[in-house]
Amino acid sequence: MEKKSEEIAVIPKGDIWLNWPCLGDQVTNMQIINTGNRPLAWQLSSNHEERYQFMPSRGSLLGNSSVKVCITVKAFSLEAEDLELIDDEIMVQWVEDREQRAKFNPKLFDQAKAKWKSVRVRYNA
Repeated sequence: MEKKSEEIAVIPKGDIWLNWPCLGDQVTNMQIINTGNRPLAWQLSSNHEERYQFMPSRGSLLGNSSVKVCITVKAFSLEAEDLELIDDEIMVQWVEDREQRAKFNPKLFDQAKAKWKSVRVRYNA
């Protein structure tokens, strides 16, 4: 039986934790999973674009499939007492791909209201 709505799941399920201080680039992974039966187009962004690089940063997912994303966090300086001020988030946005394209089409995000979920990035001290 086909699910009525499509969803995206993200692993890790909670926050993404990185080491502090961030003196050099750090690399971690995130898995994006299409838990529905319909194809989805997805894209990633951050509220601090200057710090984050995603590979891939967008794509298409068939139903019940997943993709692993490599996240690179560029080195940046910040005093330890300011760690609690870091408000970094990664946003996962997705829309249904009714035409079931094999390649990502950015126009899909103009044509439909995107759903989204936020993943917080935290730093251990």
